[in-house]
Amino acid sequence: MACPEQVEETMTEDMRTILIVDDDRVILDFLEDVLQRSYSEIRAGSGKEAVDAFRAHDQIDLILLDLAMPEMSGYEALAEFQIVEPDVKVIVIRGMDPEHEQLPGILGVLSKPFQADQISTVVDDVLSAYP
Repeated sequence: MACPEQVEETMTEDMRTILIVDDDRVILDFLEDVLQRSYSEIRAGSGKEAVDAFRAHDQIDLILLDLAMPEMSGYEALAEFQIVEPDVKVIVIRGMDPEHEQLPGILGVLSKPFQADQISTVVDDVLSAYP
């Protein structure tokens, strides 16, 4: 796995903002490549970086959150997000574990490996259903 990296932002006016959280730089790059056409992104390479970024930004419309990360897991980060914003919108990213996560605030699941069209569909569906 890649080492956590500093939070990186790609912000454009009038675009919805997505916080992308994964400790694997390849996954972060792939998600950013897919989403940058339609959304502004904030990247975080760890749960702690994600929580700090979430607290620092007024308007994050959606979080793509890897559940399996070292130091601070996605589960722990989710709990911190919900302290700040109880109605936070989250799509979890998970490995091949067949069990579906039923945690409050989780509105979608992306199971690795995923394709670009799956990412776009899940993100668009969640943001359309929960504006």
